[in-house]
Amino acid sequence: MKIDFQIKDTDAGWYARLDRMFLALVPEWFNWLGWILILGALQYFQSKSKNIFLAILITLSYFSLWRYFIAVFYKFEIAGTPFLKSLRAHKVFSHVLSGVLAFGFWKLAGFLSKLAANYTS
Repeated sequence: MKIDFQIKDTDAGWYARLDRMFLALVPEWFNWLGWILILGALQYFQSKSKNIFLAILITLSYFSLWRYFIAVFYKFEIAGTPFLKSLRAHKVFSHVLSGVLAFGFWKLAGFLSKLAANYTS
């Protein structure tokens, strides 16, 4: 997905773009929240039972979630920013931003699932 900051459009065009973005983003967000709640429930049950298989499942789930976030966010390509002039700089910026977003969402997912697990106990 290319995000180009130099695209010229009307206000109606920008609102249509924003509408499309939120129509795609919001269902995905609630899907992710469901995954986070499932991780929280698994952590809660593992903390009560001390089951090693649940601990392994949780570890594999976090690793899978990390890889998923990398795959999602590395699809973004930033272009047309006024402070970056070269194509190479845009590519480096895109990769760094994607990595930061993937890591941030992964840490947020971990925090929220732990919060959900602690809230139920």
